[in-house]
Amino acid sequence: MKTVKVTRLLAVAIAAAVLTTYGCPGPDDSGTSGGGVGVALTSIAVSPANPGIAIGTTQQFTATGTYSDSTTQDITTTVTWNSSATSVATISSAGLTTATGAGITTIKATSGNVSGATTLTVNPAVNIPKTGQATSYDANNPKKDDGALQRGVAWPSPRFTVDGTGLCVTDNLTGLMWVKTRDGTMRTWQQALDYANNLTLCGYTDWRLPNRKELRSLIDYSQSTPALPSGHPFGGGTGYWWSSSTYTTDTNYAWVVKAWNGDDTVSNKTVIQLAENAWPVRAGQQDTPNPAYPANLPKTGQTTSYATGDDGNLKMGVAWPSLRFTDNG
Repeated sequence: MKTVKVTRLLAVAIAAAVLTTYGCPGPDDSGTSGGGVGVALTSIAVSPANPGIAIGTTQQFTATGTYSDSTTQDITTTVTWNSSATSVATISSAGLTTATGAGITTIKATSGNVSGATTLTVNPAVNIPKTGQATSYDANNPKKDDGALQRGVAWPSPRFTVDGTGLCVTDNLTGLMWVKTRDGTMRTWQQALDYANNLTLCGYTDWRLPNRKELRSLIDYSQSTPALPSGHPFGGGTGYWWSSSTYTTDTNYAWVVKAWNGDDTVSNKTVIQLAENAWPVRAGQQDTPNPAYPANLPKTGQTTSYATGDDGNLKMGVAWPSLRFTDNG
């Protein structure tokens, strides 16, 4: 009998010591179950941090809780998720967002009185236009070359609109406005930049030298001499057209586009060796798209400027998404 009594007293003493040291089991200070007995949730980290996705795509977020004993736990399915701008992205109870419109929204995960957040940037989709090639040269069946598949956004009709002065042309595919008749004067790269930057025409003073992508947007891959869309209204200088984009392998060179076949190559900026001339442009997109036009051109990626008004200086085009590529397995 004495042995049993001593054993019971010892058990009570041990239990009291455990409670004194670790506390009672149950909800933590935040009102939610924590990582251990009497452990409080202190913070929530939402990952990935500040991602960017395109309209119509999804992004899975994860919530990781950190507790007062320095342990962590995946609490993605137990937190409450919220998107501050549902017109930009919605989010499910499991942390899966769906991008619905361009913009920025705050994604928040909350548990009790503890929360964590990150921003999600939804980038507009860039619609690549058709090349213009409609004849298939694929010997296989089914045919899968450009002329057979004709991928890309269809060109509007009419493709070009001449303004009231008869001197400027708007490309209804991209929204870019071009000088209708090039003057054909051969220039160095810097001379071409200066000419375009200082041009006043059709009531506009914001003319510039086009970047490489903008020049190539005019090319019709079914045409040659020149490689422009059938029925185009343009006239003037042939040869090569300077772009404002520098050739980064050797910055003494810049990209040019060949008038007769639409190919591009590079030319020394200070030497007139390929009958280079300028074809000024204005308008277009800068960072954000313009839904009034079927195809919005992306930036070239050039961020270093080598002269005022060049590609790296102006950075024209729709911004690339922060998550440029998605691994589809």
